[in-house]
Amino acid sequence: MAAGSAPGVLEDGVYISFPQVLFTNASVSDDVVYAMARAMYEGRDDMIAVFPPFGAFDPESMHGDPGVVPFHPGALRFFTEAGLN
Repeated sequence: MAAGSAPGVLEDGVYISFPQVLFTNASVSDDVVYAMARAMYEGRDDMIAVFPPFGAFDPESMHGDPGVVPFHPGALRFFTEAGLN
């Protein structure tokens, strides 16, 4: 990452990245989680404008392996609609 490319990055450096998981509560409505997943999928450029390291985010890989935590039904609905499953 180049110096100045993100807040607090004062000099060039190599950064390690890893998959991120967004958790929610099962009581959150399907529509809210669906809207969040869709906003992330469609809003990559906006997220990068706010936080440049989001440039490593690939919307096509959103439906990864969550491990032992099940996907929320709202997320699954979005993944199906977007052809990510």
